[in-house]
Amino acid sequence: MFGRRLKNRTVSVVFARRTESKALNNAYRKKNKPTNVLSFPSQVRGELGDIIITPEIARAESREQGIGFSAYTAFLFVHGLLHLLGYTHDSRRGERIMAHRTAQILNTK
Repeated sequence: MFGRRLKNRTVSVVFARRTESKALNNAYRKKNKPTNVLSFPSQVRGELGDIIITPEIARAESREQGIGFSAYTAFLFVHGLLHLLGYTHDSRRGERIMAHRTAQILNTK
C-alpha cells in the first residue's frame, strides 16, 4: 500500500515533553499549546521526516479513550506517518481516508 513511498526512506521518532511540544506547535503551526503528535517532512534525500510524540498527552488521551498507552502511541505514530505521506484531515473526506488508512495499517478493521 505504501511501499513505493516508504522504500529505503527513514523516519525519526522523537518523544518530547509538553514544553517542547508547545514550542514546536507554536513555532510551526501558530498554536500556543502542546499537542499529541507533530510531523515534519524532511528535505534530505532518503529521509521521510520526523514524528514528534508527546507521551504525557498520549497517556492522558489513551486513558480518556479507554485505549492502552502502547496502542494509542502506535495510533499516533501512524497518524504522523500518514501526514508525512501527504494525507490530511482538513475535510470530512480527508478524515475518512485517514481513518481508513490508519485502520488498515493497524489492522483494526
